[in-house]
Amino acid sequence: MILSQANWNTLKRQGFCHIKSIFPWNDLPDCREISKLISASSRTIEDIPGDLRSFLANEVAPTFDAAISNLKINLSKDFEWCAIHIDPKKSDRIMRQDPGYHSDPIIALNGAMDWHLDHGSYYLHRDHTNRLIFYFPIFKETKDKGNLALIPKDELMKIDPFTARKVEGRGALRFRVVEPDTIEWFKRRFQTHNLTVGDWFAIEDYYDETPGWQLCFDPEKEKIVPDLEVGDCLIMRADVIHKTDDSDINRLSVRCDIPPYNVLRNINFVHRMLIKMRIIFGTKKAAYYLKKIEKVI
Repeated sequence: MILSQANWNTLKRQGFCHIKSIFPWNDLPDCREISKLISASSRTIEDIPGDLRSFLANEVAPTFDAAISNLKINLSKDFEWCAIHIDPKKSDRIMRQDPGYHSDPIIALNGAMDWHLDHGSYYLHRDHTNRLIFYFPIFKETKDKGNLALIPKDELMKIDPFTARKVEGRGALRFRVVEPDTIEWFKRRFQTHNLTVGDWFAIEDYYDETPGWQLCFDPEKEKIVPDLEVGDCLIMRADVIHKTDDSDINRLSVRCDIPPYNVLRNINFVHRMLIKMRIIFGTKKAAYYLKKIEKVI
């Protein structure tokens, strides 16, 4: 995959770029092996078959030097892989019973993600400036469903400069709207605000001293949703606000992240030690989430 200068300019301006038809869909390796894992997966699958990784890595690798040059970022030469599955047969809205301070009051069981900046990679490395994400649809019934919604960085600076500056290089943030059945949860978290249904907030999941802040815009009205097909690639910076736009179809995608330069490799022992260090010396919010990760690795 070779990006044009126009592609790089779009990536610099918006924070993401949709590259169409980088390979024919029938060139993909047989995905039956990964499909067997789907039924047991609640959201993500990290055990990506080697032939599929190699095939997609051959598309990502040629962009490495140009990404460093054009985006002025420091990338490692490691790849981090996961697959994301959306199952439309499962519920997309479950109200938690008595959700806690850190919990989302509403969750989805079908793999869909609401507005956010990624949490785990930020807790571990605390650097989303120097992280680049390559997102490949692997199975998708139609191009106009099951896509990602994104907030362009240049538009965000125009409509909400405060939030644009706050999210620069960040992760571990959620973006939620006050709803009739969630307003009590918001009142507990944002005790000094005069809340109204329809207000949007950034939920701070890293720094302990603040619950977050109110947004000056409605993400649903400002989003861009590229129509992705198998064979396309969506390249995005890790500090672009994004979500699953809909969960109407069965969709499988593979994500390849290039992490920041000089991060500790995800070797199991090193990974465990890094999590323990972040739990001990990081913020209380980070420790809360990392303890949950620690239980499953």
